[in-house]
Amino acid sequence: WESQSVVLTAMSSSDVQSVGSETTSDEQLCFLSVAEVVERFADAGDELTPSSMLEACIARIEATEDRLNAFVLTTFDHARRQAAAATRRWAAGTPASAIDGVPLGLKDLFDTAGVTTAGGCHGLRDRVPEEDAHVVEILKAAGTVIVGKLSCTELASGGILNPHYREEVTRNPYDLKKTPGTSSSGTAAAVAACQVPAGMGTDTGGSIRGPSAFCGLTGLKPTFGLMSGRGVLPLSRSLDTPGPMCRSAYDCALLLSVLCGVDDKDATIPAKAPRGRDFITQLAIKPSGRTLAVVPSLMTGLSADVKVQFDKALAVFRRLGCNIIEVEPLLGTCEEGVDCWELLSAIILTEKAAYYSQLLEASDQVSPICMDTTLPYLNTNLSNYVQALAQRERIEAAFEQTLESRGIAAYILPTTKVTAPMLPTDLAEVRANRMKFAKRARLDDKVDKGLPILQNDAYNTMIFNITRQPSISFPMGLDSEGMPTSCMLSGRKWQDTDVLQLAHAFQSATTHHLVLPGV
Repeated sequence: WESQSVVLTAMSSSDVQSVGSETTSDEQLCFLSVAEVVERFADAGDELTPSSMLEACIARIEATEDRLNAFVLTTFDHARRQAAAATRRWAAGTPASAIDGVPLGLKDLFDTAGVTTAGGCHGLRDRVPEEDAHVVEILKAAGTVIVGKLSCTELASGGILNPHYREEVTRNPYDLKKTPGTSSSGTAAAVAACQVPAGMGTDTGGSIRGPSAFCGLTGLKPTFGLMSGRGVLPLSRSLDTPGPMCRSAYDCALLLSVLCGVDDKDATIPAKAPRGRDFITQLAIKPSGRTLAVVPSLMTGLSADVKVQFDKALAVFRRLGCNIIEVEPLLGTCEEGVDCWELLSAIILTEKAAYYSQLLEASDQVSPICMDTTLPYLNTNLSNYVQALAQRERIEAAFEQTLESRGIAAYILPTTKVTAPMLPTDLAEVRANRMKFAKRARLDDKVDKGLPILQNDAYNTMIFNITRQPSISFPMGLDSEGMPTSCMLSGRKWQDTDVLQLAHAFQSATTHHLVLPGV
């Protein structure tokens, strides 16, 4: 892999214009954003069709997949039939939706009728669902073209090395020796490498935003309940959140406008969840006068490059007219000494153990790492688990109240404290580290009082899974080695428009999201 050099290409404004023009070459088509694709589909004088766009994506996948290992399976024949139908609809002037004909990839947690959904697990490799996940139902009704299933870590947790399921390792398009992040690894790699314009991931502790950060993408974890999780292999029903991974906040808003809404068959969706919203029309609202809040306890341990780029991002928001303040939502509350990272991990592992108890009872069905870290949680004390859920609700209330009482539009932080690290090579070392993680998160252990511990060693994402608030990550520049750094905005529940507006304003004033890896 030493020979697989990666060259970063910063696209100028003229480059962006040429990519979106009618003279775009076949090789350039895969660089189009979702918004550019559908704009050209709608132009009767443009030769681009869903079928020709799909063929460009297939060619890109075939040219790059041997280096990236983003897909676990492709569905090109079915995709060609979907694209042909979408082409006919656009020609007739009757598109099924604003994203009709757009090629997409799905994280291999989303059930797909008649197509294997294994979730990176050996024991599920022959699992073929009879029904689509609700998200997939909506995407098919909207006319999108699903090109295949994308890799993820085993059952949406665990390390990126998983030889128990497959030997291939998904790699970061910016540097093939580095991780793309977990657990939506394949979605991040595929979208960043322009194999598809967008993809779907899930986020339980940061699995949309972390990989998006490491791969230079814009990733949205919507408010919990805005999108249905029915038909998604679970990690934690009380936390799992599907969401889009794209190249811009505008593209995320396009997908979210189609995907949001109540699924009457999903009991986890709150009754107050909105049934349908247009997230595009409000993107043009300027952010001037809005207040953004940095949480100092989440700013420790940043790499020098991340700190430099974050300071520059704050400067951009100040130039856009935003006020920047500091807050600590848990100080002075009864949750002041809580290790939120441990709390979230304990909830996740307890629920995961319950969902997959039958797999855990057969030692050859899951990897040794999954067995080591999950099996002990089959014996979690029910009272402790219920108390942990109540604690999560109190933390959510504190973060919501801080935004409301202080008139804050969103919390602003680096998504990750470092850029993408090197891929691990020693499976025994990975297993030992995962054991430390699992033991640290046991609900039976007591946590000493002190300053709030809101993050794990690399990600700042987990706290906003606890709070169930909308959270978006987006590129804020490259580090000294040419790897993406990322900013994160997290706002009030059901106010997903706020974080999309702010991220869109930032991307309208910068070009970080237009940088592409040279794979």
